[in-house]
Amino acid sequence: MAADTSVMKKTADSARKLINRAQDSLKGISGDAARTKAAEMSVKGIEMQKKAFDRALNALGRLQDQSAKQVHKMAKNVSWVPAEGKEAVDEWASMTTNSRKEFQASMDKSFDLLIKYFKRVAGGAAPAKKTAAKKAAPKKKATAKKKAGAK
Repeated sequence: MAADTSVMKKTADSARKLINRAQDSLKGISGDAARTKAAEMSVKGIEMQKKAFDRALNALGRLQDQSAKQVHKMAKNVSWVPAEGKEAVDEWASMTTNSRKEFQASMDKSFDLLIKYFKRVAGGAAPAKKTAAKKAAPKKKATAKKKAGAK
């Protein structure tokens, strides 16, 4: 556990130093050059974060898969676990695997959209604006005079 904490601390320190260097490199730059540089640095930071996320999720996946195998093996080899329990273990293993894959796909899409946005900003293109759908004008209510004239 101490080794994990040490690795996490070193990683956080490295990220902090990288951010400080990035901020220093923006000093004295303004306008489009600053926007481009900041967007490019953002892309690099997001890509680094995506790699870290992928590695962490893969490690978690390996741990979950190993746990599922051990629980399945135990449930299969003991007589006191009924067939229903063995099915529940298999369903649990399948659910964790499928959920992890769905989560991975969702995060990949999220990271890709964010990277695409910052690359567009770095390229000088203005961020796309969403346009609200125009609503149909509400029908006007008949005034009291029109109602009286209609009678």
